[in-house]
Amino acid sequence: MDEIQTGVYQHHQGQRIVVLGEVPNDETGERMVLYRPEGKYDACLVRSKPKTEFLETILLGGAQIPQFKFISPVNEPTQSAQCSQPYEPDGCSFNSRQ
Repeated sequence: MDEIQTGVYQHHQGQRIVVLGEVPNDETGERMVLYRPEGKYDACLVRSKPKTEFLETILLGGAQIPQFKFISPVNEPTQSAQCSQPYEPDGCSFNSRQ
């Protein structure tokens, strides 16, 4: 399976996310796509989705389309939204499959 390119993706329902990369699931070794919402709201909320689910296609208007469509690369970390709070491991949320 090909590696997921980091950058901005758009969900078929319109929401945009920033893909940060891929990581293995600690327990199963399954490849997970690590991402966060685009924009200033929830920018500190990091989520993960199994790579197989991220790459799924859906039937929409009689055509198979990707669930997530690549929009553009994120060239510099400064393009990403800044968290309103300094990084604190206990203060960040890590949610899987949301």
